[in-house]
Formats: sequence, C-alpha cells, structure tokens
Amino acid sequence: MYRGKVLLATKWQERWNNSKGSWTKKFFKEVKFSRLYGDFYYNQVLTSHGVFGVVQNRVFGKEGGCPCGEQLETSEHILLKCKIWGKERDDWPKCWLQKDISDLVFYSPFKKGSIDILKKLMSSSLAS
Repeated sequence: MYRGKVLLATKWQERWNNSKGSWTKKFFKEVKFSRLYGDFYYNQVLTSHGVFGVVQNRVFGKEGGCPCGEQLETSEHILLKCKIWGKERDDWPKCWLQKDISDLVFYSPFKKGSIDILKKLMSSSLAS
C-alpha cells in the first residue's frame, strides 16, 4: 500500500473510531477501501437512515412511531419484529428473527428480503 493510502486509511479509521455511527459500527468495525455498497435501499439498512420513522422524526419532525403501534419505527423493528411486515418475512428461516441484525446483514437472502421490505415501506410512505 502506498504511504499516502496508509496515512489516509489511518486517519479515516481514527475518525470512524471517534464518530457517533454506533448502528453502522455494528456491521463495520474497520474502514476499508474495498467495501462500498451502492444499493439505495440496503444502505438505509446499513446506516439506519432514510425512510424509517425514527429518522423522519429526528430530521423532519414527523411522527416517529410505527403504524403497528410500536413507539419507534427503527430499521431493526421493521425488518425483524413489525407485525405489518410479517407476511414478507414468512419465507425467512425463523431462526433469523432470533438473531442480532449484525449477524444477518451480509447474508445475501437477508439483503434481498430487506430490500423488498424497504421498497414497499418507501412506496407506502410516499402514498400516505
């Protein structure tokens, strides 16, 4: 690795270690140049930003609760617990629902299922 790239990676890691991104840090403990994801929907899972009620509340002052009655509509709630999205999870192995989301995010079938849910969630959010 070039000296400049090493310095950049070191500084980047220092900033990452001192940043607030605790949700994203569940999945990415170390920074890497080779790990970039370009999926609009899945990036919302990895960052916990975007269409989720808790973010909409914090950023725009909108209602942050889930339509199912849960106080906070978070990415983890939507993907693993919410009754509204239970039908979308019917084909998922039941053991997934007992796991921490950090154990699932890099598993391709979970990624596909999450993207499907996020697309529907975004569509329903735009319609209301």
